[in-house]
Amino acid sequence: MASILIVEDDIQINSLLVEALNKEGYTVTSAYSGSEGLLLITQSNFDLVLLDLMLPGLSGLDLLKRIRLNNEVPIIVVSAKEQVDDKVELLEAGADDYLVKPFDLKELKARINVSLKRKQSTLQDTSSIERIYFEGLIFDFETQTITYNKQELSLTPQERRILELLLSQPKKVFSKLEIYEYAWGADYLADDKTLTVHISNLRKKLDQISSRPWIETVWGIGFRLVSIKNDK
Repeated sequence: MASILIVEDDIQINSLLVEALNKEGYTVTSAYSGSEGLLLITQSNFDLVLLDLMLPGLSGLDLLKRIRLNNEVPIIVVSAKEQVDDKVELLEAGADDYLVKPFDLKELKARINVSLKRKQSTLQDTSSIERIYFEGLIFDFETQTITYNKQELSLTPQERRILELLLSQPKKVFSKLEIYEYAWGADYLADDKTLTVHISNLRKKLDQISSRPWIETVWGIGFRLVSIKNDK
């Protein structure tokens, strides 16, 4: 069964989560500060992290950024902060999902299942194709990297999955639902803002490697790649 790290300084909430997730069969480890969480991350391989923001020592946001330097473990932020700007900042920093306190345990378990399902599907061999090419962009299935003119893009897991899907059929307009299902799992529960933020971040990163437009919004339908060659 999957192993989960809980980084939460509130002893009561931490214990509640441990008890609930143990009943689901998960192997659970607790940390009560950002520094302790970082130490555990460097010492063990976890399948998922539940992360509070208001932590003693290293803050939850700083811990999130430190983890994302070299680790793509799914991270669900659980926090009392509910402002849109806070959520956007966390998604930009690499959070996979966000749940506002107080939360329902059933919803948390569902979000954990979705994140783990998405991680598992990433590990599986989804195609016999080794690489996908699109006007300078190359997706390598074996290394799970996307490059442009030999320059590797630094992408979050969701950003990479979104771009991978768009690259799979460059001419197709993918609906938001299709992107949700591919990047987060079939039972994706987050709101529309989450996808919008990830698409925006992906566009910014693509803009850094080339000033040409890469992703087109087809209003009322979804998104697709922009082909410069077809415009000539």
